[in-house]
Amino acid sequence: MAKDYSNRLLSTLYGDDLDEFYRINSLEIASNATDEEGEIITASLLSGSRDKNMMKLIFPSIRERKIENLAERGLFSLDSSLIASYYPLLGKDVDVEWSITLSDVVKATLSLICIKELYLNERRMRGFFTSASYYALFPSLDAEKIDLLTDKLLANLYELKILEKEGRRLRFDKKKAFELCFLDDIRLASYIIFPSLDEWVRKRSFYFIHLLKKLKGIEKDRIKEYVHRVSVISAFQPGEVEELFTFLLLKEDGGLVFSPSDEKSSGPVLISSDYSITFEGPTPSLIAALAEPERIDRVKAYRISKEGILNAFSLSYTDKELISYLESVSDFSLSETLSSRIGIWQKEYSRISLERALVLRTDEKIAKVLKSLPEMGQYILEEIADGIFIMDSMAEEEWRAILKNASFDMLPPTKGPEFNYSCYSTSSPFIELPSFSELNEERRIPYDGKRRNSLLSKVSEKEPMLRLIKEMMISSGIIFSEEQLKKQIGFESADAFSYMDKHRLLEKALKDKSLAAVVENHSGKTAVGKIEMLESFEDGDHMILSHKVLSVSRLYRCALLPASFL
Repeated sequence: MAKDYSNRLLSTLYGDDLDEFYRINSLEIASNATDEEGEIITASLLSGSRDKNMMKLIFPSIRERKIENLAERGLFSLDSSLIASYYPLLGKDVDVEWSITLSDVVKATLSLICIKELYLNERRMRGFFTSASYYALFPSLDAEKIDLLTDKLLANLYELKILEKEGRRLRFDKKKAFELCFLDDIRLASYIIFPSLDEWVRKRSFYFIHLLKKLKGIEKDRIKEYVHRVSVISAFQPGEVEELFTFLLLKEDGGLVFSPSDEKSSGPVLISSDYSITFEGPTPSLIAALAEPERIDRVKAYRISKEGILNAFSLSYTDKELISYLESVSDFSLSETLSSRIGIWQKEYSRISLERALVLRTDEKIAKVLKSLPEMGQYILEEIADGIFIMDSMAEEEWRAILKNASFDMLPPTKGPEFNYSCYSTSSPFIELPSFSELNEERRIPYDGKRRNSLLSKVSEKEPMLRLIKEMMISSGIIFSEEQLKKQIGFESADAFSYMDKHRLLEKALKDKSLAAVVENHSGKTAVGKIEMLESFEDGDHMILSHKVLSVSRLYRCALLPASFL
């Protein structure tokens, strides 16, 4: 109903083609949104919700009526990118210097664990991550910060089952580790900080970090308030704010807190004849797989080694694929020495073939049944004796399902302390990234308060009711020019000589809370608001209008307007 009234009032000012009016005048209308309103609209769009309670959590000083007004004014349906802004919702958007990111540290750490085979001995791995050579990798971080970050990183790698304890040894899942490295920075940070494969946690934490990376220029004593804003919008509770500093998602500099930006562009990549790789920008995932980190700073340094290439081979890359990749990322021609050396290492790697298999033992009767199952043939690699089969271990989940469907549902677990078929699952454990609301990084349209005040001072209507209505329409951003101010406005009204029409309008406003009543008494005084009660008494009909008791019979005139104009 309020929308119909809004359209009716607007059409008296601008004609019938309101869509065309909004399109042509979107900048002028958007400039009528104050900074406070811009914050509300931004938060609402980011959260994908019109939940007034959620908004009140972010902005406790804002009343519900404000939210309703914005929605009914059409500001949400306007080109929202003209109004919505991360400023000042998520900080001052100040420029900050380069800072090491969580992605830099994770890729370097996983590369070291894999290439140096630190997972073969837990004590050795712990010793390396507290050594001077490890600290030297990150010159911009002090040892205490590195210790705290590494401890949490390793603990969460256990949670993700990338690292697992098997007796006295550790198992390191290379496949999962480098799947993690190939994720974008937001998803990588999400898995490391909130280690879970739960779909709800994944989607919410992705969006939480996406918004958190927009925080710029926050006073230190207000950072918890701003993290709370991000938490409410994303519907995700991150835990202690201090951990966000530990994981390098937040950093303090000069009294201001910001989230270091992951670098989007890379500088030139130099692969020297001594097998060193130097570059600026984010670390390419395959570089982390085949080269060992030597220095993680603004200019990053990795070095190709035999162990690193072996690691890449173990991830199913061939020598030709590695050489082609290095040639594609290098800004200079690749050394023939390096190319030939990678080819030599491939030949050495191919001399011996090792294949992990699984032995299935059963009696002669069951063996005949297994061989008769048509689906099982592709999973039996070899029958080495009667009732003894070499099975495809990488497809254990598939052929176990076939056996269960054939009524072999009492299958025992696979024996062997160092064997875990689950790490060879072909399905990816990572969930797709949800779409994000892409808004402007800072507001482009300043609030034009001077023009609004100027228009308010030029309202020349003599009738108190019409004057009040035009003032409300200026405040609502509907009237924003002197030409519009001069036009006549048509709205539904009734005067003292039409008592039944007057009563009908008031009852309509009482039933429909999206409507407001504007009333004028015989002396020219006006009032506006929502009707809370309308009843008949011995001395006449009375109503409560915005907590004021008024006599209906004494009203000189009344009119209906959308409550959005309040």
